[in-house]
Amino acid sequence: MKLHVLPLTSILLMALALGCKEAAKPTPPPAAAASKPAAAASKPAAPTVASVALTPEQVAAFAPLLEDYERMRALLVQDKLEGLAPLSLSINVRAVELVGTFPEAHKVRLQTLGTRAIELEKAAADTMKATRLAFGELSREVVLLLASSESLRKGLHVFECGMADGYQKWVQPAAELDNPYMGQSMPTCGSSSSWD
Repeated sequence: MKLHVLPLTSILLMALALGCKEAAKPTPPPAAAASKPAAAASKPAAPTVASVALTPEQVAAFAPLLEDYERMRALLVQDKLEGLAPLSLSINVRAVELVGTFPEAHKVRLQTLGTRAIELEKAAADTMKATRLAFGELSREVVLLLASSESLRKGLHVFECGMADGYQKWVQPAAELDNPYMGQSMPTCGSSSSWD
């Protein structure tokens, strides 16, 4: 059996031609999908997200952190590192402040979110790739935190890009995706995702 190796540029061109979603997530042939109903039935259901009730004051206090995250995401979509460091520091400060006012279920997540923001600030002094990987880890904490409280995620959308390195989800207020992991090379790559 002879294997054919395609250069990376050919693969990327095919991904672009297929519209990214299809290239990133191949679907099984109909015969293969139909032959596995018993296996699918034996898998446990995906865990559901437990919702933690927050007061309107807590939700309002969280909003500036999300605004900083959105500004950061928008800079990465534009392939810009400048401006990320102060936003990272601001997210860290806001997360630390929120630890004292949020329910116990959120405290560890907020502390981790603050740590990830500092890691992103350091990565922003390095390379775009390192920064996007660090943004992915920050996004993981944001998604997990928002998943635990319906009131925090109201009006927000979660997306996913199968072609991104590292954590592949992100959050944004607009319903039309704008990919921070691919930037200007593939800003519309990805699809709507779930909070879990």
